[in-house]
Amino acid sequence: MKMAKADLQFAIDQMRKDKMIYGVEALVVSFLCVLSAVFLPEALYRIVFSSGKIQSNLDLLNWIPTASYVIAAAYSLFVLVSNGMRLKSIRMMEMALKSAKK
Repeated sequence: MKMAKADLQFAIDQMRKDKMIYGVEALVVSFLCVLSAVFLPEALYRIVFSSGKIQSNLDLLNWIPTASYVIAAAYSLFVLVSNGMRLKSIRMMEMALKSAKK
């Protein structure tokens, strides 16, 4: 697949921007997961406690922090792997761009 120099440079710039966007998204997702792990069980406990069905739903409240941390870790790992693959593609495109300039 041959690309023009301008198209190749544009693709490189877009992939770099995508890497940054995914990194920021991973930070936001991790932050929101930590917040939900801290505050969501207490808020749900108050809602469930007021309805009187506390015993049957108590196990769910114990799993919320674990699920939040697993989601944060999984998404961060996904971003790490996908950004690594993007970096590899960027390097290959930069090498193609250098060889096209010669």
